[in-house]
Amino acid sequence: MKHVGQEICLSGWVQKVRDKGFMVWVDLRDRYGITQLIFDAERTDADMVEQARSLGREFVIQIKGIVIEREAKNDKMPTGDIEILVSELSILNKSKTPPFTIEDETDGGEELRMKYRYLDIRRNPVGSAPAQTGAVPPILPESLQWAYRLPILPSNHLLYPYRRIYLHPFFH
Repeated sequence: MKHVGQEICLSGWVQKVRDKGFMVWVDLRDRYGITQLIFDAERTDADMVEQARSLGREFVIQIKGIVIEREAKNDKMPTGDIEILVSELSILNKSKTPPFTIEDETDGGEELRMKYRYLDIRRNPVGSAPAQTGAVPPILPESLQWAYRLPILPSNHLLYPYRRIYLHPFFH
């Protein structure tokens, strides 16, 4: 709640779009979590509301807007007390619909997720696993730690999903 009233700039992937006619909500996912964006017919330009309606899952967007307090708070989200009233919207990259939902609880089977591993690491349980296990060396500055967490996919990637050095499969 300390950021209410501040103008901010966010970039990330579109997780979900909800259109209620006079208002459009967009869940924006970045490496820190999900933030709800609001495009209101009363407070937002009509062209921008139409542009928000055209957004698809996994589009990469950048927005500028004002942090406002949510009327209906969501205790299930860390950012559930606020939303962003968007004043500028840029579509950085359009996307085809992915083969499975990129959410904590996904509808993709393990074989499908391994085939599209570059999409699967966007999910929170996968992307945050090295940070939780302490696999990131503490000497790296925080701005570079996300790059260290990117997986290397050798032929036996089911056994070795992250950058670690193993002497033998049993020593991990």
